[in-house]
Amino acid sequence: MVYVDCDPRLERDSLEIGFVDGISVRLMNDARFLWVILVPLTDHYREWHDLEEPVSLNLHKLARFLSRNLQSSTQASKVNIASLGNQVPQLHLHIVMRHEDDAAWPGPVWGSGKTIPMDTTCQTQRASLINALISQY
Repeated sequence: MVYVDCDPRLERDSLEIGFVDGISVRLMNDARFLWVILVPLTDHYREWHDLEEPVSLNLHKLARFLSRNLQSSTQASKVNIASLGNQVPQLHLHIVMRHEDDAAWPGPVWGSGKTIPMDTTCQTQRASLINALISQY
């Protein structure tokens, strides 16, 4: 299968840590939040309703699996899931673990404060957690 490229802004702001059923699993490079981005790369999708049924089901199943298991693993108070696309039109799904003591609580993470890039330890720990979950998917 041929895959499309990830939008350059997603490439710049996040790190690909896995690939599942045509979906790039990315980690947002912001130490303040455990923030996963799922990007279906089987076509240039812009809207959720543009997805073919199998891609939609794969994305939905993966998002449910990761959100449930990451919330359990991190004891997140709330999981924020969103597909905005106003600045990056390529369809991508944000899954953000929220805690009542995080930098943006209770507001949205978007546009909240200054990004703090992950150091190597943070990146390795988060990627390891997510990849361990993906291996059970």
